[in-house]
Amino acid sequence: MKNPYSKITGSESVITFVTVDKLPSQRKKMPSVLWPSIRAMQKVLIDEVGFFKGTSIFLKAITWGNLFNKPQWHPEYFEFKSREEENHFKGVFKEMTPMIIVFRTLKKNYGESFASDVTGKMGIPISVPYQLEIFKPGTRIAKIDEIRQLVSDLLGDGKGHEWTEEVSEDQQQVRYHFTKCVFIMILRAYGLTTFAANVCLADHVVMDNMVPDVIFSRKHTLGGGDRFCDHTIKIRRSEDPETEVSWYEDCYKVQSGRESVKKWEERFIKNGKKFKL
Repeated sequence: MKNPYSKITGSESVITFVTVDKLPSQRKKMPSVLWPSIRAMQKVLIDEVGFFKGTSIFLKAITWGNLFNKPQWHPEYFEFKSREEENHFKGVFKEMTPMIIVFRTLKKNYGESFASDVTGKMGIPISVPYQLEIFKPGTRIAKIDEIRQLVSDLLGDGKGHEWTEEVSEDQQQVRYHFTKCVFIMILRAYGLTTFAANVCLADHVVMDNMVPDVIFSRKHTLGGGDRFCDHTIKIRRSEDPETEVSWYEDCYKVQSGRESVKKWEERFIKNGKKFKL
């Protein structure tokens, strides 16, 4: 059932948003693209600390470090609604273990500031491949429900996320309000705050390059330490500008965030809309 939620007042019109039911995902789980993400981790490590040290840290994270120096699971860091939710969090934690090991190894060897900087550079290239399983080059969008369906497919069964959706009455915009993301919550709880912030910025890279028919904008992210994410996706009109600073307000809250997004967008263009490190 739709209920009036909010209004945006402009100089020419008033846009009314109504809450809507989520569209069922056509996928049972979120995409899994382990190798491209692992490759991104390895590439950044080698670029930042050299081939031998970078390779050593990388191998430790995915092999013996994962067996003999594994980070402990701390359920007390979170509040669970059920045993099922706790089990889901624990499963995601296991997936994140190599990243946590990399951060802790860099922190031990080079200090926390350096560890945060290096892992921050991994955020976008590690996150983008997951989204490219759903958002293909040149994805065409004519109706707002088409982009809503793709977002639902990206989230899979939705476990570990809590959000609401609002669609404008003219069917030209959708707004998302995320209050929970298990991946980001685990990253931040284990100290990977810079990495978490940059993971969220990958949304801009993907939307700007893969979905030319829409405008993606955001002011807040859970990864950046805000209490919520406020994605807005709008069908692009012929009179809309090519870009606006206001679409990237969340990027400016992250050190070099806007520059990182531009860097990866330029790589996409250079490589013919293909993901290459």
